[in-house]
Amino acid sequence: MLPAVEDRTAIRAADAVVGEVLRVRARDYDAAAWSEHATHFPEHRPDLVVQKVLDHLDEQHDVECSVRELLRSRRDATEMRLAGEACARRLRRLLRDLEALRRESQREKVGEQIAVAAAEVEDALVAQPELTVDPLHDPAAGVRAEVKIAAAELFAEEVPRCRDLLRRPDDVVGLGHAATIVTRLSMADVTFTREAPIRNGIRRYVDTVDYADSFGEQWQRYRRVQLDSETRKSLSRDRLFRGTGWTPEELAGELVLEAGCGAGRFTEVLLGAGARVVAVDATTAVDACRETCGDHPRLALVQADLFDLPFRTGSFDRVFCYGVLQHTPDPERAFRTLVEQVRPGGVIAADVYRHQEFVDRWSAKRIWRPLTTRLPRDLLRRIVEWYIPRWLPIDNKLKSVPYLGRFLVAVVPCWNPRGLFELTWDEQVAWTVLDTFDALAPKYDKPQSLEDVRGWCERAGLEDVDVHYGGNGIEVNAKRPARST
Repeated sequence: MLPAVEDRTAIRAADAVVGEVLRVRARDYDAAAWSEHATHFPEHRPDLVVQKVLDHLDEQHDVECSVRELLRSRRDATEMRLAGEACARRLRRLLRDLEALRRESQREKVGEQIAVAAAEVEDALVAQPELTVDPLHDPAAGVRAEVKIAAAELFAEEVPRCRDLLRRPDDVVGLGHAATIVTRLSMADVTFTREAPIRNGIRRYVDTVDYADSFGEQWQRYRRVQLDSETRKSLSRDRLFRGTGWTPEELAGELVLEAGCGAGRFTEVLLGAGARVVAVDATTAVDACRETCGDHPRLALVQADLFDLPFRTGSFDRVFCYGVLQHTPDPERAFRTLVEQVRPGGVIAADVYRHQEFVDRWSAKRIWRPLTTRLPRDLLRRIVEWYIPRWLPIDNKLKSVPYLGRFLVAVVPCWNPRGLFELTWDEQVAWTVLDTFDALAPKYDKPQSLEDVRGWCERAGLEDVDVHYGGNGIEVNAKRPARST
């Protein structure tokens, strides 16, 4: 291999150095000694020394070439990574645009379906004036042209005559029994046991219940904090599928009762998986959920007390209830009420806070709640919103203290999610404010043990029971036995 120009220059310089060394040595030895040593020590020969220098320079050149090649490879890899990230951003934008177009086209399609359904039902009523559409009392009655009117009771306005509803084909809610079924979900298997007024598209059986009224204010005020659609993270999605063991493929087309929907954190995940969802909450959180999910064609919103649900029992393929049971006056009775809503062979997934003997960040609320539950809720909220942003940096440092950190953070109530999720500072503050208020404000907070929850399942006659620590404390997944043949 011929050396490069710069290498040949280095060789000449090295040759000069070698020559100078040899001249110095020649002065120190007489000619006879030099002749004798040159015979026995070949490393003193100038030609061999120069050859070694050349070999070394060749090796150095090869190493430099390898380094340059490695640097080029790393630069190419970096450029490819950046290009991939840019492509991913473009893809995300494209997906958002496509989703917006899909929703817009869906609305247009819904409008067409409404007009068709209204005309069909109107024709049927003209042909049979005596016909009444009253699925609340007789699910088999009604006009069944192309739509199953019996299912549309979920959103029917409580007015005396269906004929009046049909005169407003452009009003989704106004169409009531006839049109709602094509704009919403096919839910002929769900029957309400009693009537209720409808406001803002939500069937309302209660205004609120005393044991849960703090959550209405909470989810109205902090609606966006935990939504995957707002944070652009998959925290709620991951928790739902990890805790339940369900898959999107299993949920597609399934009829799911979500008890305690709150602001719709998990509702939008269930809808995204293709489920047909009846979301229930006892408070005005249903309005926050409606704002989150919009007028979704597979969503029905109902405001009702968990202990007095207005559905025929055994109506749902799945029942989902996260973050609710511990805030009821009787968690086991609430759980049993939900089990009754599962069809034979269907499944239920729920969670409940875990009872702990020692005091740490999460269990320290039992020290503070005797005081905070007596404070005016608006005052408590303002206190929490004031001190959390100021205390949070100190809490982060206390948490890192070896051995004692888990106990030091219990001194001041601060439900800090740092370390559990990857959050920005603003997100961390918002989550901490929400979770701290959520821990200190509710009227009831009744954590359970694994043995307690296993007892619930046994007394409810469930099978395939899985009770384990996870999520907010304890998660339970179980199946309601199929009817014996």
